[in-house]
Amino acid sequence: MNTDTSNLLPIPLSDRTVCIQPVQGWDDSQPRVLDAWVDNIYFSFDLMVSEEVMAHLLAEQFAAREARDERKAVYVSEWLNAGVSPTGAHGYTILIERKDQWAIRVQNTNPHQPGIFVEMRSYLLHLHPAGILAACEEVCAFIRDHLLADAPDIADACTTHHARCSRLDLHLDWQGGWHPTLHEGEERQFVKPARAGWEPKMEGDICTGYVFGKKNVMARIYDKSKQCEVKHITWYPEYLQQKAGAAYNPAQAVWRLEFELKRDGMKGFYLETSPEIADEDDVLDAEMEGEDLPNIGSVVKALHWAAHLWDYLSRRWLRLVMDDGDKNRARWPTHPTWQVLQLGFAPAFALPPLAPTKAHLVRQHKHTGYSRALKRMAVGVMASAQLMLDSDPASVLPGFLEGVVRQAQAARRVQEVKRLLRHMTDEEERRLKYHENVDHLAKMALGVFTSIGVTKGKLPPFSHVGDLLEYLCDDLEAIAKEKGGIGQMMYDKWCKVYKILPIAQNIERLVD
Repeated sequence: MNTDTSNLLPIPLSDRTVCIQPVQGWDDSQPRVLDAWVDNIYFSFDLMVSEEVMAHLLAEQFAAREARDERKAVYVSEWLNAGVSPTGAHGYTILIERKDQWAIRVQNTNPHQPGIFVEMRSYLLHLHPAGILAACEEVCAFIRDHLLADAPDIADACTTHHARCSRLDLHLDWQGGWHPTLHEGEERQFVKPARAGWEPKMEGDICTGYVFGKKNVMARIYDKSKQCEVKHITWYPEYLQQKAGAAYNPAQAVWRLEFELKRDGMKGFYLETSPEIADEDDVLDAEMEGEDLPNIGSVVKALHWAAHLWDYLSRRWLRLVMDDGDKNRARWPTHPTWQVLQLGFAPAFALPPLAPTKAHLVRQHKHTGYSRALKRMAVGVMASAQLMLDSDPASVLPGFLEGVVRQAQAARRVQEVKRLLRHMTDEEERRLKYHENVDHLAKMALGVFTSIGVTKGKLPPFSHVGDLLEYLCDDLEAIAKEKGGIGQMMYDKWCKVYKILPIAQNIERLVD
């Protein structure tokens, strides 16, 4: 047993640099960005340690309990080179810690809970010489080498690319400019989601900050200097002195804007690309399967898109504004200090691109496979209609039809694969119904052209427009007979889409 914790202290301050606004001296009338960084990141793995490893961990926990009861000492495992808690935490059997660096929770009994959960601490994230991602990679290597050493088949999945981000805290520290005062009406200067609450924090009669929201997304504005004083965080003022240089005034309060995204908050952000005719079949297959867009749930993606998250949250989720008399607060201009905070987040880590440059961050679950399939179809219809204004329709329609037919074929291909592989479950039957709906919608899109005698969904090779029209005559007559005429069919559809009563019913309603 080893109780020496000196070798567990984090590394000293480094010369890492981050883009900050150059300031000559101190100008309290203008906000000065001192630091913008990731303050906390939690992640987990759906990996279970073996019974042998768990038995070893329980033995270490027992030794930690003895050290606490007999000598009131903190136990440091020689095997792990880390502290082991005498008790578990938050539903996990084992808690392993390195002071101010990270904490790892382990369990192997509950299949509905991640087997390994990691909390990265602020100190290490700010001071690691190789950056945040390298710090997270080191913890993953620790887990592979110690907790998954006897399971190489699953240890390869313990990387930052596979780690599910459970919490991400982004922060920006500043001095000068605006700060919370709780003056009358100040709460009305914040534009936020209606569901997000607002709560002031007080230290006696002095306002030390505000908290917005409680669940998936939270925002905090608070006096960081006061927090350091109360919690005895002595390293952070020194860090700011080295980081911000002349921009930092030790005698002035440091204010922090911080956004906290929990697991469900992270899951609300997706990466979307605009549909194009040249998209590969696997893109179409993903849409036909109803797959979600790629999310930013992994550690690597969360860090890569951190600046985009900050931009969205500081512009769309929470914004400080100035009253200009407009009755609609959403139209009030952004406060000058907030404009600096919006642009001041400049993380220092550099990662290679993870997605094409046309990808952009989108919010919530509006971009399902179903809606993207409709969007792709709508893009094809509108683009083809625009081209037909200035081009020969006979030259435009083949390209449009090719795209729609590819969508229908993708849906059919997915159906056939599932039928061949295994008996369909209830979920697969729902997916099959989804594909049938997509096929139906594709036919409806073609029906717009078919109903006016332009073309048909499945076309034999024609060399003359006259042959094409002759081929479609019987179908046009059948459609007209079934729908009561082309004009009536289009009118009824228009009324249904826009929920408008037909003219005849409106006249009867007026007469009554």
